[in-house]
Amino acid sequence: MNDQLLAFVDVLREGNVKVSQAEVVDAYGALPLIDVMDRSEFRETLAATLIKDVKHRALFDRLFDVFFPLGPTNAEESEFVNDPEHTPSSEDLADELREQIVDALLENDLLALRLALRRAVTRFAGIEKGRPVGGVYYTYRTLRQIDLEEVLKGFLYGLSFGEDTTVERDRTKATEGVSRLIRSEVESEVLRRLVGDRGSRAVAKTLALKLPEDVDIVHASKDELEALHKVMEPLARKLASRLAQRHISQRDASLDFRRTVREAMSYGGTPARVYFRKPKVSKPEVVLLSDISGSVASFARFTMQLLYAMTNAFSKIRSFVFIDTVDEVTKYFSGGESIQGALLQVTTKAKVVGLDGHSDYGNSLSVFEERYLEAITKRTTVIVCGDARNNYHPPQEEVLGRIKDRAKKVFWLNPEPKSYWNSGDSVVSIYGQFCDGVFECRTLRQLEEFVVRGV
Repeated sequence: MNDQLLAFVDVLREGNVKVSQAEVVDAYGALPLIDVMDRSEFRETLAATLIKDVKHRALFDRLFDVFFPLGPTNAEESEFVNDPEHTPSSEDLADELREQIVDALLENDLLALRLALRRAVTRFAGIEKGRPVGGVYYTYRTLRQIDLEEVLKGFLYGLSFGEDTTVERDRTKATEGVSRLIRSEVESEVLRRLVGDRGSRAVAKTLALKLPEDVDIVHASKDELEALHKVMEPLARKLASRLAQRHISQRDASLDFRRTVREAMSYGGTPARVYFRKPKVSKPEVVLLSDISGSVASFARFTMQLLYAMTNAFSKIRSFVFIDTVDEVTKYFSGGESIQGALLQVTTKAKVVGLDGHSDYGNSLSVFEERYLEAITKRTTVIVCGDARNNYHPPQEEVLGRIKDRAKKVFWLNPEPKSYWNSGDSVVSIYGQFCDGVFECRTLRQLEEFVVRGV
């Protein structure tokens, strides 16, 4: 147990979860106070002592299942999964298992469900010892053989929903929950067997688990982008706070004449201390220009999510998107629309193609200057989001120079790794000379570093 727990902590740290030595000591100190054989209690105890950020809980749970997999009970071990006298054909066994799974679901018998799914993994997953194949493949094979769709149909039939259309929502909710449960149990069983074959640390490495803030935005899946959206709002507030602080200086504070004179009366009319009124902290203004071409589509979606979260934090925020020309999309984010609805409006209604449909930063900046330059004032922070790959079009960097002359600050967020900058058609350095900062920004962690250090 000691070695396994230390290995678990090491892998958490490798995943950028900060676990101090004191927290490890706390975890060890808590174990004698609980029933470590109660897996749920054991899990929550480790989570309470080792995890400080709720965003890290998903990674913790996944690694917990790797290092402390659910072992079979005595009843499960006695199952005849390998009994040569009870080895029906694959088709017959699939039918039999489907029936068992449906019965277990209808009777809410988790043990029976787990038994049936473990038999399914034994027969259909085809796990070969030592073979470097990930668990997703084995899970897919198992679910395909038991035919998850047929299981769901049998389950719904057993619930006797009937034909009443008013229960359609209940049907959907029930099938989604059952589907998640079956997938989770199959994944857990496959994981348990892989850990038994290869060891916890080796399996953890193959899973390539990352914290939400370390997910590569450019290649993020839809689910990963949804997870990122949940942590956008606090980051948007932090960005607003940092920008607002830049408006405050001692020069902005005006003399509080009455308070100064009142204090001076206590010293015979001689001002012993000069008082100033605290400057009013006003919300900053932001203009966001985002490339939404195919090469940075996921990053563009991410920046739109950030914009959505920023809307309430800034007094005046205007958003523009472009490919080879630019269009304003502010209205889609300020009308109470959901983030999904706003993104749909942008992708279907924004007029961003005027030439050949390939990224043209120079023309987009020129059109912006022609149509929207009044959006830039000395209070405005301009944030450009894109990879600066200009398809060998004229960069027209002088336009960005004129924008910088009017703006308070100009920042550029580039989703490409720095090692790719200025290669091929990248002109990031040309634009960089007119920016107050150019930042690699392909993860939420890098975006937060920009907010903390750059702004």
